[in-house]
Amino acid sequence: MKNKVFLLNYSGHDISSLEQYGDIIFLTEGNIRIFEMDRNNYHIAASLKANKFDSANDYIALSGNLIVGFNLGIAIGNKYPKAILKMLLWDAKIRQYTLVHFNTKPKLFREGASKCNVTI
Repeated sequence: MKNKVFLLNYSGHDISSLEQYGDIIFLTEGNIRIFEMDRNNYHIAASLKANKFDSANDYIALSGNLIVGFNLGIAIGNKYPKAILKMLLWDAKIRQYTLVHFNTKPKLFREGASKCNVTI
């Protein structure tokens, strides 16, 4: 089974450097209405569930609006409180996505995430 790359927002930029990590799944596309976060969160959560996001094997590629990325991080941290997530971040210097491991285990993250009303 091939890994999946969940791209937070596709807006037409070159994402070819993501292909080496797995099949790309768009969580959102185009402009995001940041004042309609409940609706955005619902669609993102539904896509993660429908595509069977696996925190041990799949990747999250951050792109687009910071607020949406923040909400996604909280939601995944709540769902997988002891995971080491594989995040792909755009590195403008080398012009490609780079792998970064994000630890949801620290107590400070769990306490902060538990106070936010974002779930997947």
